[in-house]
Amino acid sequence: MIAFASLIQGFGSALVAVPLALILLPMETVVSSSLMVRVSLNGFLSVRIRERISYRPVLILFIASLLSMPLGVWILRAIPLKTMQVFVGCLVVLFTFLLRWGKLRVPQNALLTGIAGLFSGLLNTSTSMSGPPVLILRAGQGLPKDQFRRTLVSFFFASGLVALMLAILLGVDGLTDAACSLKTPK
Repeated sequence: MIAFASLIQGFGSALVAVPLALILLPMETVVSSSLMVRVSLNGFLSVRIRERISYRPVLILFIASLLSMPLGVWILRAIPLKTMQVFVGCLVVLFTFLLRWGKLRVPQNALLTGIAGLFSGLLNTSTSMSGPPVLILRAGQGLPKDQFRRTLVSFFFASGLVALMLAILLGVDGLTDAACSLKTPK
């Protein structure tokens, strides 16, 4: 279900897939499945566009997201499912409103980029909805569409890989089983 929604929605896949999947599946399964799909898709796209990436904003976003990812994993494991469902629902409404009707103008600077990265990392490992903080920031900066997409794909691939590894190392349900099944037989 998550893979299907991700393929249809592109960048906004988590805003559609996560709330729908939460109706039927445990939060850790939803987050781990969404992470695996997004890392795969963004990895494929990153390879195709690597020579035209502006690395400075990607690096700032990435380093900032690393700082908040452990807190996101803790939230994922500590907060009850019903509370997370309400939280995710509120986030979807807020982000939809900001992305659709918010006409923000945001200056391009390292501080704001870092703040977006912090929120993205936190949301990545707790809800699998890492996109909106970065989308809101980069859209508010009025970047050309191609530069905007290249930055997003590169950042989401790098941060998704780390979020996946962190979740596997910390034993998030769904990912540990998936990681074990990928090991080569002895």
